[in-house]
Amino acid sequence: MAETNKMNKRLIFLLGFLYSLNAIAFDNDYSINRVNFNSENFLDINSVQPDETANEQWYRSENGVRITAHSLSGDLLYSSTEIKLKNTLSDLINIRIELKEESFYVDKPHQSPLFELEVMPFDNDISISLINSIDYQKAESDIGLAITLGQRTGNFLRVKELIIDPLFNDKNSDPSIDQASYDRNQHILSIESAYYWNEKSSARFFISDLSTMIFNFDDQITHFIHSGHQYDAYVKYQKNKNEAWRFEFKGFRTDKTLTTDTSNQVQQLNYDSINLKWLIRQKQPYQYSFGIRDDYFTNDINDALNSSNNINYSFKTTQIYSTVQHAYNDNNEWGIGIYIGLTREPYDVEQTDTAIFSHLYQSQLRLSWIINSKNKKSHFKIHGSLNLDDIIDDPGDGLGITYQSTF
Repeated sequence: MAETNKMNKRLIFLLGFLYSLNAIAFDNDYSINRVNFNSENFLDINSVQPDETANEQWYRSENGVRITAHSLSGDLLYSSTEIKLKNTLSDLINIRIELKEESFYVDKPHQSPLFELEVMPFDNDISISLINSIDYQKAESDIGLAITLGQRTGNFLRVKELIIDPLFNDKNSDPSIDQASYDRNQHILSIESAYYWNEKSSARFFISDLSTMIFNFDDQITHFIHSGHQYDAYVKYQKNKNEAWRFEFKGFRTDKTLTTDTSNQVQQLNYDSINLKWLIRQKQPYQYSFGIRDDYFTNDINDALNSSNNINYSFKTTQIYSTVQHAYNDNNEWGIGIYIGLTREPYDVEQTDTAIFSHLYQSQLRLSWIINSKNKKSHFKIHGSLNLDDIIDDPGDGLGITYQSTF
């Protein structure tokens, strides 16, 4: 009991310490991005986020897959994919495979899954992991090390450092053919933690910091520099069996520089999101939620050699929303959500001076149908949105699917 209390105190201290840290994972995007949202995009994204029951099942399970895809426009799709697999080989060794991707503002190259050899030399509450990405080209393989205190399905603290392409300069193809190289490799330091104080209070944090990377392309004229941070966290208070409050905050900052023979572009991407949700469950098979969410995204590009490339883009959406979900039999549910938001966006995306903003009210009705497995560990959801602010001329606002399974 004394050891458990000591461990709990250490976790509380470390969780508090995480607030002071900057938090990114490099997504293999070596380009400068043009970004232009539709007015209702963040209403769409909010409407397809996992509900509280699905999230809790995900965090409390060692194995699982969940995929969400939902239309953002006639050409673009919001997508989120998470996979985590664990196989216990012995009392001392676990094998894990993990993959996590999300795209909502730019098309990103697909990530390689991370393979993890987890060793527990002392006891099950302390593990050391060797990590490697799975790539055909050895030069593009990532290598890392992690230390985990506690169990990932409960109270835990995990520190991981991943080095991106550490073998690139040695394993790249013949220098006479390909002269691409790193002047400085990327080191990603991430900290992840969860803590359940009691049945009423819990918190989860993920923070990562990416050191500056310098990459030289094969032509020896084009150079790319990248750094940034990322964070994703929530605090939940379960007032009683049927009522809870959840406060979420997440975001990232990315700094890029791309130099060619005709341009020298410096880009800064910033994203911050805050979401406060009130959850109610009645004795009948109904669940309600009420919330307010704020998303703020900026994309600034400045070119020292070609001012026509300059962009100062700022997009902000504040929304209120409410959802109802009803289980009408053992395996099926329907859901309804109303989302109302005020969007601020520039009239001219290519504006280089102080932008003139439009302020647009957006509203949509989300309808969903859910099929649950008999053991309630898997579900498939079909969701669609109706454009309430233009129901006559443009009633449809996109379709999508969500699948989650834990085991």
